[in-house]
Amino acid sequence: MRTLGLLVTIALLGIPAFAQAPLEFDAASVKPSAPDDGNANVKFLGNPLPGGRWNARYATLLEMIRSAYPGHSLPSQIVGGPDWLRTMQFDVSARASNEKASREELTAMAKTLLADRFKLALRVQTQQAPGYAMELVRPGLVGPAAQAVTLDCERIRAAGITGEQVAASSRSACVTSIGQMGPEWRLQAGGIEMSRLAQLLTPRVGSPVHDATGLKGFFNIKLEYSSDTAAQPGTELVSIFTALREQLGLRLERRVIPIEVLVVERAELPAPD
Repeated sequence: MRTLGLLVTIALLGIPAFAQAPLEFDAASVKPSAPDDGNANVKFLGNPLPGGRWNARYATLLEMIRSAYPGHSLPSQIVGGPDWLRTMQFDVSARASNEKASREELTAMAKTLLADRFKLALRVQTQQAPGYAMELVRPGLVGPAAQAVTLDCERIRAAGITGEQVAASSRSACVTSIGQMGPEWRLQAGGIEMSRLAQLLTPRVGSPVHDATGLKGFFNIKLEYSSDTAAQPGTELVSIFTALREQLGLRLERRVIPIEVLVVERAELPAPD
């Protein structure tokens, strides 16, 4: 019986693990972008779109990597690779066989596309780096410009990609916009989690932001602040740090936090279509 048990154990250990085949697009075109003619050329940095499509236009490989690997918005979070990775622009048009592919599926297909056409190879490593912990000023309480809602806008946006019917009122309530007019910046987002707000703040403050609020659920957010680090004389505009405290009831505390870094170990120019 001991011999049989040993043989069974060896047999089980010897069973190969069948890896799931990577998701990939049914058809894809990759080519260098046309020269900039001076007009306002619309850029797509790698967008999942309804109908099972994923498009990039006037986008560098670096920008497409950020789209296919969300959460790496800072320059220090993608390192290595050839110089052209950051300068050369490409147009990509890809389509999945499933017109109702989800955002997650399209993003997975984009990773396969970059690996296939650009021979992209990445290594993930975690580093300790200076950053911010986003905390509540008063435990359990947010500011007047952060309103708790029940609308899950991530689900609404995902439904729009898969072609499901979404009420116009829900779509308009889920708009996320970041814009500037003069010295004023305005960030508005509907139905987002605090972890998503931390991601939106990361490029605004130039350091990684970690959600340490402990808050669950979804919020409508409205934040108005100065484009400078200090308050604007003669206006009601304040720095983003003051605006977070006064408008959202949040503060950013300097911390050393773990951040994920993508190391580009290989990238090649794509062969012509």
